[in-house]
Amino acid sequence: MTHRKTRIRRLQWRIMLVVLAFGSTALVACQVPVFRFALERWQTDPLRLVVLHRGEETAAQQAAVQDLLGLSQTGFSVEIRQTAITDDSPEMLREIYGVAGVSAGPVVAAFYPPNSSISPGTPACVLPVNEETRQTILNSPIRKQLVNRLIRGDSAVWLLLECGQQGADDQAAELLQSQFLQLQTRLQLPDAETLQIEPEQLSRLRVPFQLKFSMLRISRTDPKERLLVNSLLNSEPDLRELREPIAFPVFGRGRVLYALAGNGINSNTIEAVCEFLTGPCSCQVKEENPGFDLPLHCDWTAKLGKDLLSSPVPERNQPPVLLKIPAGRRRNDDQSGGK
Repeated sequence: MTHRKTRIRRLQWRIMLVVLAFGSTALVACQVPVFRFALERWQTDPLRLVVLHRGEETAAQQAAVQDLLGLSQTGFSVEIRQTAITDDSPEMLREIYGVAGVSAGPVVAAFYPPNSSISPGTPACVLPVNEETRQTILNSPIRKQLVNRLIRGDSAVWLLLECGQQGADDQAAELLQSQFLQLQTRLQLPDAETLQIEPEQLSRLRVPFQLKFSMLRISRTDPKERLLVNSLLNSEPDLRELREPIAFPVFGRGRVLYALAGNGINSNTIEAVCEFLTGPCSCQVKEENPGFDLPLHCDWTAKLGKDLLSSPVPERNQPPVLLKIPAGRRRNDDQSGGK
């Protein structure tokens, strides 16, 4: 119970987000919704990979490492370096190498972007270096579907990480789908007049401007989704311990907002997330928002084209101010039902 209370307290402060104040006295709210502004303006963070090896490598291992290093030439947004593990190596790297469970041979550690809301140095995933791992890093079936849905105009794609108990997984999926249908009817996007654009501009958009939520279910044991599953589970300290379905709202160019777990997947929290993502984008600077980027292989600029709804972010002249995001952004497992 103490552990759960600690998790609840940690989530409570996350309701408070840093929102940037533009200008001298007023907060300038962009009328373009959060999800659309993120899609058009937030550049993706490259995936950071570190190849670790101990001792001499075989010819086959050397070839596998070189093949992995070649990912930087594929158009995939990635930064790669390699280092040898010795007794004098930093403890963090020696521990990461030990996690892989190998006595020799190369492994690759994928790290979260340094400007994400996750503790620096936290590995998203550690995998052995081989051809299968290279393909896993480059892309996967779920990540391909995620990209396709975002560029077809989905406001947010919810990744439902299954717990393996079919009843609980199906219940969470059905609740999400039913809420999506209701919210797509009730919520509204700004019209051309509100956006201060000509109506014809909407018809020229390559990625449709629409209100649509969808879901992708992921098995925790899918070998093709090892990078994705581990990136999600390691994004918060306690998620890997949970034996319940976990939902992650994803928007923009693959930005994961945060996790809703178990009873936290309810009508109130789903609505709060969807309202936030479809509301005006007051916080236009990506680094001032919570979450992290998933490694997705896509040329977003080419997919979007030149016709956009948003304008570039203005220069910052003032320090950020703290504003409260609408309630409901925490997992609703607090027995007191606090608002």
